[in-house]
Amino acid sequence: MEFSIFLQGVQVALSQIQTKDAEPARYINGVAIDWRRYRESMVDQNSPSNSLAIIFPEHQTLDLGLQLVEQYRPEYLFSHNDWQAICKAQSAIDCASGVDIQRARSRQYNEIAALLGLDVRSGETFLLTREGRLIHVNGKDLPDVD
Repeated sequence: MEFSIFLQGVQVALSQIQTKDAEPARYINGVAIDWRRYRESMVDQNSPSNSLAIIFPEHQTLDLGLQLVEQYRPEYLFSHNDWQAICKAQSAIDCASGVDIQRARSRQYNEIAALLGLDVRSGETFLLTREGRLIHVNGKDLPDVD
């Protein structure tokens, strides 16, 4: 049995009709965020994201980072370290590298932490939900965010 999808009378591939949410949450804790500024921190994954962003503390173990990224599949990843390793481990479609990209990600990491008033030295990992909620996650009790 063959499966076909038609959109307005034209046969299309499933990938053509799968779309991302048009706009991520614009306000996080009352702060307006222009997500276009954070292109370098975007994770273009093979599977759809189910959360907006993860912001890791300055010092994060790679294993826990991978576990959290796997669980929450964020659209944006803000990490002071290990961005490239996490990106590659998740088989992301685009893992751009280079000195300029690293500088941009570092700037974006510091900027998002400052905008949201996060203490990235505390050792806590923060999750931004698609609805604009900011929650703490620690890897021990990983709640679902679907």
